[in-house]
Amino acid sequence: MRTEIIDGHVVDVIHRELSDFEQIDIAATLLEQGVHVVPVLDVYRVLHLWAQTPVTTEQEVRALAAFAERTDCRIAWHEAGTR
Repeated sequence: MRTEIIDGHVVDVIHRELSDFEQIDIAATLLEQGVHVVPVLDVYRVLHLWAQTPVTTEQEVRALAAFAERTDCRIAWHEAGTR
């Protein structure tokens, strides 16, 4: 992500967005590894990762890294049961 000034406003510009298919593909791969997360991209282009079951720190890092490897948008992690 790069910060730019557009029409006098500071704007974060995402250069590598994830398609719905890519989000599902990454989530499915993580599920095979025992990490169940649901990715949700909000209107501000923040990718929220909602853990569906409790995870270890190692699993959380693995999930965050899997998505961060393919996109430069902001990513927010949400523990299971925190909705």
